[in-house]
Amino acid sequence: MYDDLQIVSSASMAYAGLLQTRWIKKSNTKRRTYLKYLRPAMYESQNTHLDIHMTKTCDAMSTRQYHDAFLLPYLTIETLSVDSSRLLRLLHHRVAHTPEAWVSFDNRQILAGWLAGIFEEKFNAGSIVMFGKAYGKWTKFDRSAVHNGDSYGTPRALLILEAQATLARFLRDFTTAMLADIDELTIEETSHRLATMSIHQNAPPQLEQPSWAQFSMSYYNEPFTAPPVFNLRTISQLIEIVSEKQAETQDHLWLLQTDPAYFQMFAQYWNQYNLGTIAGSKMTKDAKLNALETRVMHYSVTQAQSWNHLLEELQIVRKEYLVHHKNIRCGHPLPASYDQALSSLQLLVINYLIGKSTHVYELAFVSPAWRSMYVVDPQIGDGRTAVRRKDGGVFNPRETYKSDHIRFCLMHLGEKPESKGSTDIAVLLKSLDLYLANCSRTEAAKIDAITYSHLTDMAAMYRVLATLRMHRPAHSLEYTQIEFIKKTRDSQAWRLLSHNQEWQKIVQDPRQFRFGSALENLNKYRMPTGKKTQQWLESADHARAALSELWCMARNNFRQLYQKLGINAKDTEDVVRMLSYHDSPDHVAAIGQEREVILANIAKSAQPRVTSEQQFQSFIPHVSTAEDLSVKGAGAAKASKLKPKMRAKDNVAVSETLNELKPGGTSSQNPSSPVHILPLPKKAKSLDTLRLLFPTATSDFHGTIHWADFITAMAELSFQGEHRGGSEWTFRSPSTSDAIDSGEGPVLGKRSIVIHQPHPENRLGSLSLQWIGKRLARRFGWERGSFDGL
Repeated sequence: MYDDLQIVSSASMAYAGLLQTRWIKKSNTKRRTYLKYLRPAMYESQNTHLDIHMTKTCDAMSTRQYHDAFLLPYLTIETLSVDSSRLLRLLHHRVAHTPEAWVSFDNRQILAGWLAGIFEEKFNAGSIVMFGKAYGKWTKFDRSAVHNGDSYGTPRALLILEAQATLARFLRDFTTAMLADIDELTIEETSHRLATMSIHQNAPPQLEQPSWAQFSMSYYNEPFTAPPVFNLRTISQLIEIVSEKQAETQDHLWLLQTDPAYFQMFAQYWNQYNLGTIAGSKMTKDAKLNALETRVMHYSVTQAQSWNHLLEELQIVRKEYLVHHKNIRCGHPLPASYDQALSSLQLLVINYLIGKSTHVYELAFVSPAWRSMYVVDPQIGDGRTAVRRKDGGVFNPRETYKSDHIRFCLMHLGEKPESKGSTDIAVLLKSLDLYLANCSRTEAAKIDAITYSHLTDMAAMYRVLATLRMHRPAHSLEYTQIEFIKKTRDSQAWRLLSHNQEWQKIVQDPRQFRFGSALENLNKYRMPTGKKTQQWLESADHARAALSELWCMARNNFRQLYQKLGINAKDTEDVVRMLSYHDSPDHVAAIGQEREVILANIAKSAQPRVTSEQQFQSFIPHVSTAEDLSVKGAGAAKASKLKPKMRAKDNVAVSETLNELKPGGTSSQNPSSPVHILPLPKKAKSLDTLRLLFPTATSDFHGTIHWADFITAMAELSFQGEHRGGSEWTFRSPSTSDAIDSGEGPVLGKRSIVIHQPHPENRLGSLSLQWIGKRLARRFGWERGSFDGL
């Protein structure tokens, strides 16, 4: 293996440019032919694990003919031929880092085949050292060392070494074949000349960095990047991912409390997702209302809390790492406090993933795409959902994999994570993403917005878990018991989880949550449409008052229940603060400011018409009536001309930066702050996007924006779009002076925002754009007046 890697390293250093040019110039068809020539048994599909299990064979013994496909599941013809940079990256990173650095990753890759009994094990009572100078050498079995990952049991270690050796030989065959016309003596001389250089010191080839949109989700990209290393940078990346999810859920909770139209839309949507929509249901009216309250309000709060808790635990890990990082190395036990912090975080992630899987499982039955297949059967008591298929059939994975792939993935994602026989989440998410990229729009529509949101949350949580699993050495068994963690940890997550059983009993008791009846008539939260007259204002006031009253009830209810459970004052006040956005001073001030503008416009409309000369003489710059007319005339016309035609770059992250911006202007939440004027984007559709994101208080025009045009507009505002998987995109600003909301208006420090791509239509409506605009105002302090001439 080391000889093969040294030859690859030497040749790639001497002829890096030639190697890249020759491979990139080949067409997709020629790359496929070349790969088959180099490795005739290379598997075709990217969907290796599921494809073999569900279409090829049905038992472990016959599946063993696909030994290499399970050993190196990312080494497939489709994976390496579609994107030419993948193989070049794989080559570079495998020779730039020692085999020891790849142990955790390679072990994770063979796990699916190992659990399925694909590999023929060679039993041996000892173990093999997997770090340091003794790498690959046999030693006596030490339970603690094996658990920490310092050594592996002989069967597993031999598979890891086999995978590394097989890959090294393939890379050598590829390199020598691509440079076959170069004198072998020249390569040998180069090899000897560079033999004294360590493999990991090789300079990286000059390759274009692929965007997230090209590689899609993170688990596509992992084999073609540097090996996972758990260090301060890794922890910071996880904190960034979780912070973005935390901000997104806080924005959602904020909009639910402050925007009646958003609340009504969300409540009506969830009203379609309960067992009462399935044939045979005998759910009472009160039960349906309680289910709606649980989904819309209780779940929204606990979801926001879960990301707060993960962020808190990650910050504890970071703090402990900074204290102990010099003492974290293979062959030595982890410092106790750092060990406990890792265990606490991992157990928390698994606990939240289990909750997510339960929700996904339920959605696979109540979703409009499949609920007509089922009937409620009270006799079923599987502990999850009491339904059965109308045709009397049962779930057949192999049949469903072919006939209804989306449902297959959802059903398996609904399995309890980390349980015996469960499928790896990354494998399922990758399979689902590949399928959605090529299926029809009608088929893709089976996954609705709520299900998509759950899946992207699952992907983010799994990213944290998978990263923790790569840590070397692993945390000790001593701290993996959840009851031990509950008793010894003092973070908010574990304080609340210690009351979890009591809390679940309360939630399931309809006598405790007594404001479900307030959701009986969702029309009282309907915001008026049309011209903003006095009648419009009165109707809006009624909707806002009803919404504020509802959330006051929820806040009081949560406070009483927390006090009943004996939860401390700080944790109680934290949840109270999360339920107080609707009557915060900033929100009240913003509504008052909007009301004043509308009343001024109504008063002006009531005045006698004047000549153009009189209008010019009495023009007041800060009154936006003329601006509104121009927006309605020009902006609305432009919006109506937006073509629905799909462009090739629709799903490509745009990194174009046209203007250097300095965000940090005022928010409508904080009208007393000075306005920082920002330059307008150059493109017409980007201007249309801004006008819909930040409409004037008196504006009533509507329009839609294609997702590709929205990405372009964000790029013109100096944001880079990153496709994190599923419908989730993160838009990151290069500025360091952006704002986030602390509960009392924007504060400095946040540089990104998560926005979900509309599915499956790829168009954002005017209401959705206004909600995004409100989030941008809350996050970065922007408003319409922040843009020069808008």
